[in-house]
Amino acid sequence: MDSAAWAVAFHRQATSDWAAMELLMDAPLARCHWLHYLQMAAEKTAKAHALGQRGASVERVIRHHTGVDKFVRAFILGPVYNRVYRGRDAQRDVDLRRMVRVALMVQALAPAVDAVQSPRNVEYPWLRADRVVAPSDEAFSEFDPNSSRDLQAFMRLIQRALDTFQPAP
Repeated sequence: MDSAAWAVAFHRQATSDWAAMELLMDAPLARCHWLHYLQMAAEKTAKAHALGQRGASVERVIRHHTGVDKFVRAFILGPVYNRVYRGRDAQRDVDLRRMVRVALMVQALAPAVDAVQSPRNVEYPWLRADRVVAPSDEAFSEFDPNSSRDLQAFMRLIQRALDTFQPAP
């Protein structure tokens, strides 16, 4: 399979998911809706970048709902952010830890990641104690874009990754 074609397709879909997320953020809807699109955009951005590398295994990349944290680590340590952090390695290390933490939180919003240990997700109802919880009833307060600077920074990182995407020739 041609990994470059897959990379471009994942990038196009990530860009579309990102646009939907931006619309939903301003809509009078439950937070789970825009978070679902954030999670999907982040995952597809990670897949686009992974598939854009020479020798990427299409089968391995497209079958998993994880990898956002690995992508964030590679992206911050890569050429785009090297210019941002030139001469400020300590700050890059601090920001890297913060962004990986948020990436893991966003990644965990997908129901397929860890439905047994952490069933809370933005897509399907789950059982909490003896009560069934719908994602639309969950506050997801740790994902408040107005008060979480780390979330804001993570979102800027994903936007930058979308804007600078270039698959390997």
